[in-house]
Amino acid sequence: MMLLVVTGASGGFGRAVAVAFAKSSKTSKLRALIAARSLKGLTETKELMVAGDLGEHYNIGIHVLDLGNMKTLETNVQEMIDAAKPLEQYDRVVIVNNAGSLGHLGKIT
Repeated sequence: MMLLVVTGASGGFGRAVAVAFAKSSKTSKLRALIAARSLKGLTETKELMVAGDLGEHYNIGIHVLDLGNMKTLETNVQEMIDAAKPLEQYDRVVIVNNAGSLGHLGKIT
């Protein structure tokens, strides 16, 4: 079984990665943990991941979190780790950290 963890999965590149892995895992079991700030976006990503399939190969967990919030970061990451346990059950682990910000990208003088 493969474990896939994608941050920033509510849209854009993160969503595309999560959906692509789900579509390529049609014949093997996939445990996916998708995370972002938007519950609506994550729900849409999950729907795209299982579209056209009964979902019997998938176990997808949604985690609403803000990796920029240091007050809740440790708790949120621990919840994701706990959701994936036992870690020994996976023959492959893929982590895509797509969350983050470059901050203000105004003109540099």
